Amino acid sequence: MDHKMPVSDRSRMLWTASKVDLAELIYSNYSLQSINGGKVILKEMQRKAESLFNIDP
Repeated sequence: MDHKMPVSDRSRMLWTASKVDLAELIYSNYSLQSINGGKVILKEMQRKAESLFNIDP
């Protein structure tokens, strides 16, 4: 399944820190169950962050 969005629909936010920093941020929120009360799949969080910050997986 391709999760690419048209360029016009992409966020203008860009992740400027390292991918490791983003992974740590995602995992810390996953561990704290701070998104959807912990009812979220880690891979889904990763995909959403990649999409939000225009990061190629």
